Amino acid sequence: MTGVRLETDLQSLFPGDGEMATRCRAVDWSATPLGPVADWPAALRFAVRSAMESPFPINLWCGEEKVLVYNDAYRVVLGSKHPRALGRPGAAVWAEIWPDVSPMFDAIHRGERVYAEDAHFVMERAEGPPGDAWFTFALSPVREEDGTIVAYLNPASETTQRILAEREIRAARAAAERAERRLREVFAQAPAFLAVLQGPHHVFKFVNDAYLQLVGHRRVIGRTVAEALPEVGGQGFLELLDRVYTTGEAFVGRAVPVTLERVQGQPAEQRYVDFVYQPIAGPDGASTGIVVHGSDVTDAVTARREIERLLGLSEEARARAEDSEARYRFLANAIPVQVWTATPDGQLDYVSERTAKYLGVAGDQVLGDAWLALLHPDDVAPTIERWNRSLATGEPYETEFRLREAGTVEYRWHLARATAQRDETGKVRRWFGSNTDIEDRRRAEAELERLTREAMEANRAKSDFLAAMSHELRTPLNAI
Repeated sequence: MTGVRLETDLQSLFPGDGEMATRCRAVDWSATPLGPVADWPAALRFAVRSAMESPFPINLWCGEEKVLVYNDAYRVVLGSKHPRALGRPGAAVWAEIWPDVSPMFDAIHRGERVYAEDAHFVMERAEGPPGDAWFTFALSPVREEDGTIVAYLNPASETTQRILAEREIRAARAAAERAERRLREVFAQAPAFLAVLQGPHHVFKFVNDAYLQLVGHRRVIGRTVAEALPEVGGQGFLELLDRVYTTGEAFVGRAVPVTLERVQGQPAEQRYVDFVYQPIAGPDGASTGIVVHGSDVTDAVTARREIERLLGLSEEARARAEDSEARYRFLANAIPVQVWTATPDGQLDYVSERTAKYLGVAGDQVLGDAWLALLHPDDVAPTIERWNRSLATGEPYETEFRLREAGTVEYRWHLARATAQRDETGKVRRWFGSNTDIEDRRRAEAELERLTREAMEANRAKSDFLAAMSHELRTPLNAI
């Protein structure tokens, strides 16, 4: 009868079919500091029964030795200490944090309340070295009728994942902010003009000094393109912006004319620009804005057209203007780009003084195809391929390659362009070309791309953590 009564008592004290109820019924409690369950105080029995039936993580520190009795939900807190922790003194189970935990029991005896949010502990709960863990918990006494404390009730919610997620979010946000600051620095210092437009109405959010110089240093931030630059209406730029924003496809323009009122009260001025409208995609892939990036190439376009005009003079006109070639050479040496000409079969027959000086050789030393030796080895094949295509078709030549600078082993990026000069029958008589140094632009573009990627990755990481941990951030701590 004693065995039946004990079994009934255990079933009542540790009800249910959960793992911990089953384990508790199998423990020989008489061999622990708590002694036989029949001798347990009523208050302790009630607290144990309540803990076993609770879905919230609860541990009881029982008796003088603060023996651990815990429910199923608390197993996660113990980690690899489970199931050995059951029925063992707390000082032995949690030896690594006992110096932090034991003063809390003394505080309760002094009549103080113990509650902590996101308390930090360094705990041994898995293989390897101790790890950081955070908990929100309460510790309250379980008393008999006479006020004697027989146990300590310890509901605990682990907040480690939330704390780590918040740290990652802060780190991601800080990285995004750093990337944005660096992005703005690159924008501001870039030699090419840059602007950031936001929304379907293309509101200026940022412009650099080069852009302000292009548009005449007028106030643009916070205004739409149509409001800030009303003169561009009817020139096709607003329609291009709308198309890029709607389709998400970038647009590249070369030597595009634009009329701008660069000085208030003065007639509008025509400039020529190379530019890119690059859409900015949001997390859902839809456009949120546009990056405007380009260069003012007015001087180069004007000079090239003047030289083309001179080269286009008929032989009769050349005879009447004996100094045309001298004028051409003078103009070629004056414009701020490298100028060269080539025969119909593609052999260089002239380079300007600026070109020869940059290359550090006499002009005649790069004629024919000798100039190819000054290209970066990786750029020779694609440059020749592109040049031969223009020679075969007569279409304008345009490519980018790296050219070695005189007196150094460094190569700088250049944009090469050439157009065919034809006679009355349409036959190519000569090629006129120019090289423009775009090293600063290429570096700015590379840095812009890198920082943009960093900013997007940082923002994406921030968004991912917020999404993944949203349920942790809303943990109902009031349940404690």
